[in-house]
Amino acid sequence: MELSGSGCLHKIAMQINSVQSQYSQLESRIQSSESEVIRLNKEREQAFVDLSRLYLPELESEAISNTINQLRGKIETIYEKKLVQQEGLSKKAFTLQEKIDAAERELQKVDRLIDEKDSQLEELKKSFDSQLERSPDYQILKSKAEEAKKILAAEKDRASIIERLARETLQPYQENKVFAYLHSREGEEFSRITEFFDSLAAKSINFREANARYQILTELPKAVGKKVSASAEEYKQAKEKISQYEAKISEEVGLTKAIAEARELDNDKKKYLIIYDKLEDDCKFISKELKEASSSQGKHYKEALSYLQTYLSGENITELWKRARATETKNDDELVSKIEEANNRIANLNNDIRTLSSQANQLNEKLSGLRNIKRHCTHHDYESGRSYFSSGFNVDTFLTGFIASQFSERDVTEKIDSNQHFKPVESYHYSSDSSSSSSSWSSDSGFGGGGFGSDGGFGGGGFSSDGGF
Repeated sequence: MELSGSGCLHKIAMQINSVQSQYSQLESRIQSSESEVIRLNKEREQAFVDLSRLYLPELESEAISNTINQLRGKIETIYEKKLVQQEGLSKKAFTLQEKIDAAERELQKVDRLIDEKDSQLEELKKSFDSQLERSPDYQILKSKAEEAKKILAAEKDRASIIERLARETLQPYQENKVFAYLHSREGEEFSRITEFFDSLAAKSINFREANARYQILTELPKAVGKKVSASAEEYKQAKEKISQYEAKISEEVGLTKAIAEARELDNDKKKYLIIYDKLEDDCKFISKELKEASSSQGKHYKEALSYLQTYLSGENITELWKRARATETKNDDELVSKIEEANNRIANLNNDIRTLSSQANQLNEKLSGLRNIKRHCTHHDYESGRSYFSSGFNVDTFLTGFIASQFSERDVTEKIDSNQHFKPVESYHYSSDSSSSSSSWSSDSGFGGGGFGSDGGFGGGGFSSDGGF
Protein backbone atom coordinates (compact mmCIF):
# COMPACT_ATOMS: atom_id res chain seq x y z
CA MET A 1 0.00 0.00 0.00
CA GLU A 2 1.30 3.47 -0.92
CA LEU A 3 2.32 5.65 2.05
CA SER A 4 1.39 9.33 1.84
CA GLY A 5 3.75 12.12 2.84
CA SER A 6 1.60 13.20 5.79
CA GLY A 7 1.29 9.54 6.84
CA CYS A 8 5.09 9.23 6.96
CA LEU A 9 5.42 12.38 9.09
CA HIS A 10 2.69 11.08 11.40
CA LYS A 11 4.63 7.83 11.95
CA ILE A 12 7.80 9.78 12.74
CA ALA A 13 5.87 11.98 15.20
CA MET A 14 4.44 8.87 16.87
CA GLN A 15 7.95 7.46 17.35
CA ILE A 16 9.12 10.80 18.78
CA ASN A 17 6.21 10.83 21.25
CA SER A 18 6.95 7.24 22.26
CA VAL A 19 10.66 7.90 22.88
CA GLN A 20 9.82 11.19 24.65
CA SER A 21 7.47 9.32 26.96
CA GLN A 22 10.12 6.69 27.76
CA TYR A 23 12.68 9.42 28.39
CA SER A 24 10.33 11.30 30.75
CA GLN A 25 9.66 8.08 32.68
CA LEU A 26 13.41 7.46 33.09
CA GLU A 27 13.96 11.04 34.25
CA SER A 28 11.19 10.61 36.81
CA ARG A 29 12.76 7.39 38.10
CA ILE A 30 16.18 9.05 38.31
CA GLN A 31 14.80 11.96 40.32
CA SER A 32 12.89 9.60 42.60
CA SER A 33 16.06 7.53 43.22
CA GLU A 34 18.12 10.64 43.91
CA SER A 35 15.52 11.84 46.44
CA GLU A 36 15.68 8.43 48.13
CA VAL A 37 19.48 8.66 48.28
CA ILE A 38 19.17 12.04 50.04
CA ARG A 39 16.71 10.57 52.55
CA LEU A 40 18.93 7.54 53.25
CA ASN A 41 21.97 9.78 53.70
CA LYS A 42 20.06 11.70 56.35
CA GLU A 43 19.19 8.45 58.17
CA ARG A 44 22.77 7.22 57.99
CA GLU A 45 24.20 10.48 59.22
CA GLN A 46 21.73 10.57 62.12
CA ALA A 47 22.80 7.04 63.05
CA PHE A 48 26.42 8.21 63.17
CA VAL A 49 25.39 11.10 65.40
CA ASP A 50 23.49 8.76 67.77
CA LEU A 51 26.47 6.37 67.96
CA SER A 52 28.84 9.22 68.75
CA ARG A 53 26.60 10.38 71.58
CA LEU A 54 26.35 6.89 73.07
CA TYR A 55 29.94 5.69 72.87
CA LEU A 56 32.36 8.49 72.21
CA PRO A 57 31.89 11.16 74.84
CA GLU A 58 35.67 11.53 75.15
CA LEU A 59 35.90 12.29 71.45
CA GLU A 60 33.59 15.27 71.82
CA SER A 61 30.46 13.72 70.42
CA GLU A 62 28.83 17.13 70.13
CA ALA A 63 31.60 18.26 67.81
CA ILE A 64 31.17 15.12 65.73
CA SER A 65 27.41 15.72 65.67
CA ASN A 66 27.94 19.29 64.56
CA THR A 67 30.42 18.17 61.93
CA ILE A 68 27.98 15.63 60.52
CA ASN A 69 25.16 18.17 60.57
CA GLN A 70 27.36 20.69 58.74
CA LEU A 71 28.35 18.06 56.19
CA ARG A 72 24.76 17.06 55.70
CA GLY A 73 23.80 20.69 55.22
CA LYS A 74 26.45 21.15 52.53
CA ILE A 75 25.46 17.98 50.71
CA GLU A 76 21.78 18.83 50.96
CA THR A 77 22.54 22.28 49.57
CA ILE A 78 24.40 20.72 46.66
CA TYR A 79 21.58 18.26 45.93
CA GLU A 80 18.96 20.95 46.31
CA LYS A 81 20.90 23.13 43.90
CA LYS A 82 21.02 20.21 41.47
CA LEU A 83 17.29 19.51 41.84
CA VAL A 84 16.44 23.19 41.43
CA GLN A 85 18.55 23.33 38.28
CA GLN A 86 17.00 20.12 36.97
CA GLU A 87 13.52 21.37 37.76
CA GLY A 88 14.19 24.70 36.06
CA LEU A 89 15.65 23.04 32.99
CA SER A 90 12.82 20.51 32.90
CA LYS A 91 10.28 23.35 32.99
CA LYS A 92 12.14 25.12 30.18
CA ALA A 93 12.28 21.89 28.19
CA PHE A 94 8.56 21.34 28.79
CA THR A 95 7.73 24.92 27.77
CA LEU A 96 9.89 24.62 24.66
CA GLN A 97 8.26 21.31 23.77
CA GLU A 98 4.84 22.95 24.10
CA LYS A 99 6.01 25.72 21.74
CA ILE A 100 7.42 23.13 19.35
CA ASP A 101 4.12 21.24 19.44
CA ALA A 102 2.27 24.50 18.77
CA ALA A 103 4.62 25.29 15.86
CA GLU A 104 4.08 21.78 14.49
CA ARG A 105 0.32 22.26 14.73
CA GLU A 106 0.63 25.53 12.80
CA LEU A 107 2.80 23.80 10.21
CA GLN A 108 0.26 20.99 9.91
CA LYS A 109 -2.49 23.58 9.57
CA VAL A 110 -0.57 25.38 6.81
CA ASP A 111 0.15 22.03 5.12
CA ARG A 112 -3.57 21.19 5.15
CA LEU A 113 -4.35 24.60 3.66
CA ILE A 114 -1.65 24.06 1.02
CA ASP A 115 -3.11 20.65 0.16
CA GLU A 116 -6.59 22.16 -0.07
CA LYS A 117 -5.21 24.96 -2.22
CA ASP A 118 -3.46 22.41 -4.46
CA SER A 119 -6.78 20.62 -4.95
CA GLN A 120 -8.47 23.93 -5.71
CA LEU A 121 -5.73 24.80 -8.19
CA GLU A 122 -6.22 21.48 -9.97
CA GLU A 123 -9.94 22.17 -10.36
CA LEU A 124 -9.33 25.73 -11.49
CA LYS A 125 -6.66 24.48 -13.89
CA LYS A 126 -9.20 22.14 -15.48
CA SER A 127 -11.65 25.02 -15.85
CA PHE A 128 -8.85 27.22 -17.22
CA ASP A 129 -7.79 24.60 -19.79
CA SER A 130 -11.40 23.89 -20.73
CA GLN A 131 -12.14 27.54 -21.46
CA LEU A 132 -8.96 27.93 -23.50
CA GLU A 133 -9.74 24.84 -25.58
CA ARG A 134 -13.29 26.07 -26.25
CA SER A 135 -12.11 29.58 -27.16
CA PRO A 136 -11.79 30.16 -30.94
CA ASP A 137 -9.81 33.34 -30.27
CA TYR A 138 -7.25 31.42 -28.20
CA GLN A 139 -6.92 28.70 -30.80
CA ILE A 140 -6.29 31.34 -33.47
CA LEU A 141 -3.64 33.01 -31.29
CA LYS A 142 -2.03 29.65 -30.58
CA SER A 143 -2.05 28.71 -34.28
CA LYS A 144 -0.43 32.02 -35.19
CA ALA A 145 2.22 31.51 -32.52
CA GLU A 146 3.00 28.02 -33.80
CA GLU A 147 3.23 29.32 -37.36
CA ALA A 148 5.48 32.19 -36.24
CA LYS A 149 7.65 29.68 -34.43
CA LYS A 150 8.02 27.50 -37.53
CA ILE A 151 8.83 30.54 -39.68
CA LEU A 152 11.46 31.67 -37.16
CA ALA A 153 13.04 28.21 -37.09
CA ALA A 154 13.14 28.12 -40.91
CA GLU A 155 14.64 31.61 -41.07
CA LYS A 156 17.31 30.62 -38.56
CA ASP A 157 18.16 27.51 -40.58
CA ARG A 158 18.33 29.53 -43.81
CA ALA A 159 20.46 32.24 -42.17
CA SER A 160 22.87 29.64 -40.85
CA ILE A 161 23.29 28.10 -44.31
CA ILE A 162 23.70 31.47 -46.03
CA GLU A 163 26.24 32.70 -43.47
CA ARG A 164 28.30 29.53 -43.85
CA LEU A 165 28.24 29.52 -47.63
CA ALA A 166 28.92 33.26 -47.79
CA ARG A 167 32.06 32.77 -45.68
CA GLU A 168 33.20 29.93 -47.91
CA THR A 169 32.47 31.83 -51.18
CA LEU A 170 33.99 35.12 -50.03
CA GLN A 171 37.30 33.48 -49.16
CA PRO A 172 38.67 33.20 -52.78
CA TYR A 173 37.71 36.84 -53.46
CA GLN A 174 39.56 37.98 -50.34
CA GLU A 175 42.59 35.85 -51.12
CA ASN A 176 42.93 37.12 -54.76
CA LYS A 177 45.50 39.94 -54.66
CA VAL A 178 44.32 41.60 -57.90
CA PHE A 179 40.69 41.69 -56.75
CA ALA A 180 41.69 42.89 -53.29
CA TYR A 181 43.83 45.66 -54.88
CA LEU A 182 41.08 46.86 -57.24
CA HIS A 183 38.38 46.63 -54.55
CA SER A 184 40.46 48.77 -52.18
CA ARG A 185 40.93 51.47 -54.89
CA GLU A 186 37.28 51.53 -55.97
CA GLY A 187 35.82 55.04 -56.09
CA GLU A 188 39.14 56.84 -55.91
CA GLU A 189 40.66 59.05 -58.69
CA PHE A 190 44.10 58.30 -60.14
CA SER A 191 46.26 59.30 -63.09
CA ARG A 192 45.35 58.14 -66.58
CA ILE A 193 48.27 55.73 -66.67
CA THR A 194 47.23 54.17 -63.41
CA GLU A 195 43.63 53.93 -64.57
CA PHE A 196 44.80 52.30 -67.83
CA PHE A 197 46.69 49.54 -66.07
CA ASP A 198 43.88 49.11 -63.51
CA SER A 199 41.39 48.62 -66.36
CA LEU A 200 43.57 45.92 -67.86
CA ALA A 201 43.73 44.17 -64.50
CA ALA A 202 39.97 44.51 -64.08
CA LYS A 203 39.29 42.93 -67.46
CA SER A 204 41.61 40.03 -66.66
CA ILE A 205 39.44 38.96 -63.72
CA ASN A 206 36.08 40.34 -64.90
CA PHE A 207 36.18 42.70 -61.90
CA ARG A 208 32.85 44.45 -62.45
CA GLU A 209 30.84 41.23 -62.32
CA ALA A 210 33.00 39.76 -59.55
CA ASN A 211 32.69 42.92 -57.48
CA ALA A 212 28.90 42.87 -57.89
CA ARG A 213 28.85 39.29 -56.59
CA TYR A 214 31.16 40.28 -53.74
CA GLN A 215 28.84 43.09 -52.64
CA ILE A 216 25.88 40.73 -52.63
CA LEU A 217 27.82 38.12 -50.65
CA THR A 218 28.72 40.65 -47.95
CA GLU A 219 25.29 42.24 -47.71
CA LEU A 220 23.08 39.15 -47.94
CA PRO A 221 23.89 37.72 -44.44
CA LYS A 222 23.01 41.10 -42.93
CA ALA A 223 19.70 41.16 -44.78
CA VAL A 224 18.92 37.59 -43.72
CA GLY A 225 19.86 38.47 -40.11
CA LYS A 226 17.36 41.34 -40.15
CA LYS A 227 14.71 38.97 -41.42
CA VAL A 228 15.47 36.55 -38.56
CA SER A 229 15.18 39.43 -36.06
CA ALA A 230 11.85 40.44 -37.58
CA SER A 231 10.55 36.84 -37.36
CA ALA A 232 11.76 36.59 -33.74
CA GLU A 233 9.89 39.79 -32.90
CA GLU A 234 6.72 38.47 -34.54
CA TYR A 235 7.01 35.23 -32.53
CA LYS A 236 7.60 37.20 -29.33
CA GLN A 237 4.52 39.34 -29.95
CA ALA A 238 2.46 36.22 -30.72
CA LYS A 239 3.50 34.68 -27.39
CA GLU A 240 2.77 37.92 -25.53
CA LYS A 241 -0.76 37.95 -26.96
CA ILE A 242 -1.22 34.36 -25.78
CA SER A 243 0.09 35.28 -22.31
CA GLN A 244 -2.26 38.25 -22.13
CA TYR A 245 -5.21 36.10 -23.16
CA GLU A 246 -4.26 33.37 -20.67
CA ALA A 247 -3.89 35.99 -17.91
CA LYS A 248 -7.39 37.26 -18.71
CA ILE A 249 -8.97 33.78 -18.54
CA SER A 250 -6.91 32.92 -15.44
CA GLU A 251 -8.29 36.02 -13.74
CA GLU A 252 -11.85 35.20 -14.79
CA VAL A 253 -11.83 31.63 -13.44
CA GLY A 254 -10.03 32.66 -10.20
CA LEU A 255 -6.77 30.85 -11.00
CA THR A 256 -4.61 33.98 -10.65
CA LYS A 257 -5.97 34.71 -7.19
CA ALA A 258 -5.57 31.07 -6.12
CA ILE A 259 -1.93 31.01 -7.29
CA ALA A 260 -1.21 34.19 -5.29
CA GLU A 261 -2.84 32.62 -2.21
CA ALA A 262 -0.78 29.45 -2.70
CA ARG A 263 2.42 31.52 -2.79
CA GLU A 264 1.35 33.31 0.38
CA LEU A 265 0.80 29.95 2.08
CA ASP A 266 4.28 28.85 0.98
CA ASN A 267 5.71 32.02 2.54
CA ASP A 268 3.77 31.33 5.75
CA LYS A 269 5.24 27.84 5.87
CA LYS A 270 8.77 29.22 5.47
CA LYS A 271 8.16 31.59 8.40
CA TYR A 272 6.90 28.76 10.63
CA LEU A 273 9.87 26.61 9.62
CA ILE A 274 12.23 29.37 10.80
CA ILE A 275 10.41 29.51 14.15
CA TYR A 276 10.34 25.72 14.37
CA ASP A 277 14.07 25.42 13.69
CA LYS A 278 14.89 28.04 16.34
CA LEU A 279 12.79 26.20 18.92
CA GLU A 280 14.41 22.88 17.99
CA ASP A 281 17.88 24.41 18.44
CA ASP A 282 16.87 25.84 21.83
CA CYS A 283 15.47 22.47 22.83
CA LYS A 284 18.74 20.74 21.90
CA PHE A 285 20.68 23.21 24.04
CA ILE A 286 18.36 22.70 27.03
CA SER A 287 18.55 18.93 26.59
CA LYS A 288 22.33 19.14 26.70
CA GLU A 289 22.19 21.24 29.88
CA LEU A 290 19.69 18.84 31.44
CA LYS A 291 21.89 15.89 30.54
CA GLU A 292 24.84 17.56 32.30
CA ALA A 293 22.74 18.40 35.37
CA SER A 294 21.40 14.83 35.58
CA SER A 295 24.73 13.12 34.95
CA SER A 296 26.19 10.98 37.70
CA GLN A 297 29.53 12.46 36.68
CA GLY A 298 28.25 16.05 36.64
CA LYS A 299 29.58 18.97 38.65
CA HIS A 300 27.03 18.57 41.50
CA TYR A 301 27.88 14.92 41.99
CA LYS A 302 31.62 15.60 42.02
CA GLU A 303 31.19 18.43 44.54
CA ALA A 304 29.14 16.26 46.91
CA LEU A 305 31.49 13.31 46.49
CA SER A 306 34.44 15.50 47.44
CA TYR A 307 32.80 16.47 50.76
CA LEU A 308 31.85 12.87 51.55
CA GLN A 309 35.28 11.47 50.80
CA THR A 310 36.96 14.16 52.91
CA TYR A 311 34.72 13.53 55.87
CA LEU A 312 34.43 9.73 55.74
CA SER A 313 38.21 9.40 55.59
CA GLY A 314 38.39 11.27 58.90
CA GLU A 315 39.85 9.68 62.00
CA ASN A 316 36.72 10.12 64.19
CA ILE A 317 34.44 8.12 61.90
CA THR A 318 36.93 5.25 61.74
CA GLU A 319 37.22 5.19 65.52
CA LEU A 320 33.46 5.37 65.86
CA TRP A 321 33.00 2.26 63.71
CA LYS A 322 35.63 0.34 65.72
CA ARG A 323 34.11 1.11 69.09
CA ALA A 324 30.54 0.62 67.97
CA ARG A 325 31.30 -2.89 66.68
CA ALA A 326 33.15 -3.79 69.92
CA THR A 327 30.13 -3.17 72.14
CA GLU A 328 27.51 -5.82 72.90
CA THR A 329 24.52 -3.51 73.42
CA LYS A 330 21.53 -3.86 71.13
CA ASN A 331 21.08 -0.14 70.57
CA ASP A 332 24.35 0.28 68.76
CA ASP A 333 23.76 -2.93 66.82
CA GLU A 334 20.53 -1.50 65.48
CA LEU A 335 22.28 1.72 64.53
CA VAL A 336 25.13 -0.13 62.84
CA SER A 337 22.62 -2.32 61.03
CA LYS A 338 20.75 0.79 59.89
CA ILE A 339 24.02 2.32 58.65
CA GLU A 340 24.96 -0.85 56.78
CA GLU A 341 21.50 -1.17 55.29
CA ALA A 342 21.60 2.49 54.21
CA ASN A 343 25.04 1.96 52.68
CA ASN A 344 23.82 -1.02 50.66
CA ARG A 345 20.66 0.70 49.51
CA ILE A 346 22.54 3.86 48.59
CA ALA A 347 25.08 1.81 46.63
CA ASN A 348 22.27 -0.02 44.80
CA LEU A 349 20.42 3.21 44.11
CA ASN A 350 23.57 4.87 42.79
CA ASN A 351 24.07 1.90 40.47
CA ASP A 352 20.44 2.25 39.35
CA ILE A 353 20.92 5.98 38.80
CA ARG A 354 24.00 5.37 36.66
CA THR A 355 22.17 2.74 34.61
CA LEU A 356 19.05 4.87 34.23
CA SER A 357 21.13 7.94 33.35
CA SER A 358 22.95 5.98 30.67
CA GLN A 359 19.63 4.77 29.24
CA ALA A 360 18.21 8.30 29.41
CA ASN A 361 21.25 9.70 27.58
CA GLN A 362 20.87 7.09 24.84
CA LEU A 363 17.16 7.85 24.51
CA ASN A 364 17.90 11.57 24.43
CA GLU A 365 20.31 11.01 21.53
CA LYS A 366 17.68 8.94 19.70
CA LEU A 367 15.09 11.61 20.40
CA SER A 368 17.39 14.25 18.92
CA GLY A 369 18.00 12.02 15.88
CA LEU A 370 14.28 11.43 15.32
CA ARG A 371 13.64 15.16 15.52
CA ASN A 372 16.41 15.74 12.95
CA ILE A 373 14.78 13.17 10.66
CA LYS A 374 11.42 14.87 11.06
CA ARG A 375 12.97 18.29 10.44
CA HIS A 376 14.65 16.92 7.29
CA CYS A 377 11.28 15.70 5.99
CA THR A 378 9.54 18.96 6.87
CA HIS A 379 12.19 21.08 5.15
CA HIS A 380 11.90 18.98 2.01
CA ASP A 381 8.09 19.37 2.01
CA TYR A 382 7.56 15.60 2.31
CA GLU A 383 4.28 16.15 4.18
CA SER A 384 2.80 17.84 1.10
CA GLY A 385 -0.37 16.44 -0.40
CA ARG A 386 1.60 15.77 -3.60
CA SER A 387 4.18 13.73 -1.68
CA TYR A 388 4.04 9.94 -1.56
CA PHE A 389 6.36 6.98 -0.99
CA SER A 390 7.16 3.89 -3.01
CA SER A 391 4.78 0.96 -2.67
CA GLY A 392 6.00 -1.42 0.01
CA PHE A 393 8.15 1.19 1.79
CA ASN A 394 7.72 0.80 5.56
CA VAL A 395 9.22 3.75 7.39
CA ASP A 396 8.55 2.12 10.80
CA THR A 397 11.12 -0.57 9.97
CA PHE A 398 13.86 2.04 9.67
CA LEU A 399 12.66 4.17 12.60
CA THR A 400 12.60 1.22 15.00
CA GLY A 401 15.94 0.11 13.53
CA PHE A 402 17.35 3.56 14.27
CA ILE A 403 16.12 3.42 17.86
CA ALA A 404 17.72 -0.05 18.19
CA SER A 405 20.99 1.36 16.71
CA GLN A 406 20.69 -0.88 13.63
CA PHE A 407 20.53 2.18 11.35
CA SER A 408 22.18 5.58 11.60
CA GLU A 409 20.30 8.84 11.23
CA ARG A 410 21.85 9.23 7.79
CA ASP A 411 20.74 5.70 6.79
CA VAL A 412 17.13 6.56 7.64
CA THR A 413 17.09 9.93 5.82
CA GLU A 414 18.69 8.36 2.73
CA LYS A 415 16.07 5.56 2.70
CA ILE A 416 13.30 8.12 3.06
CA ASP A 417 14.77 10.32 0.30
CA SER A 418 15.22 7.42 -2.11
CA ASN A 419 11.62 6.22 -1.66
CA GLN A 420 9.92 9.64 -1.68
CA HIS A 421 8.26 11.08 -4.79
CA PHE A 422 6.15 14.09 -5.77
CA LYS A 423 3.17 14.00 -8.06
CA PRO A 424 3.87 16.28 -11.06
CA VAL A 425 2.57 19.84 -11.13
CA GLU A 426 1.21 20.96 -14.48
CA SER A 427 2.11 24.42 -15.73
CA TYR A 428 -0.74 26.88 -16.15
CA HIS A 429 0.34 28.59 -19.38
CA TYR A 430 1.08 28.06 -23.03
CA SER A 431 4.31 26.16 -23.65
CA SER A 432 6.32 27.77 -26.41
CA ASP A 433 8.27 24.51 -26.80
CA SER A 434 5.19 22.39 -27.50
CA SER A 435 6.27 21.86 -31.09
CA SER A 436 9.44 22.23 -33.10
CA SER A 437 10.21 23.03 -36.69
CA SER A 438 12.33 20.87 -38.93
CA SER A 439 12.30 23.38 -41.79
CA SER A 440 15.49 23.58 -43.81
CA TRP A 441 16.64 24.73 -47.19
CA SER A 442 17.57 22.28 -49.93
CA SER A 443 21.00 22.31 -51.52
CA ASP A 444 19.73 24.00 -54.69
CA SER A 445 18.69 27.05 -52.68
CA GLY A 446 22.23 27.78 -51.54
CA PHE A 447 25.45 28.84 -53.17
CA GLY A 448 26.82 27.20 -56.29
CA GLY A 449 30.39 26.08 -56.79
CA GLY A 450 31.63 29.40 -58.17
CA GLY A 451 35.10 30.78 -57.47
CA PHE A 452 38.30 31.81 -59.23
CA GLY A 453 39.10 29.60 -62.22
CA SER A 454 42.49 28.21 -63.03
CA ASP A 455 43.02 30.89 -65.66
CA GLY A 456 42.92 33.61 -63.02
CA GLY A 457 39.30 34.64 -63.63
CA PHE A 458 36.07 33.67 -61.94
CA GLY A 459 34.55 30.32 -62.81
CA GLY A 460 31.05 29.56 -64.00
CA GLY A 461 29.45 29.44 -60.50
CA GLY A 462 27.60 32.32 -59.02
CA PHE A 463 24.08 33.61 -58.66
CA SER A 464 21.63 31.54 -60.64
CA SER A 465 18.64 33.00 -62.39
CA ASP A 466 16.23 31.49 -59.83
CA GLY A 467 17.71 33.41 -56.93
CA GLY A 468 20.28 30.91 -55.65
CA PHE A 469 24.02 31.19 -55.74
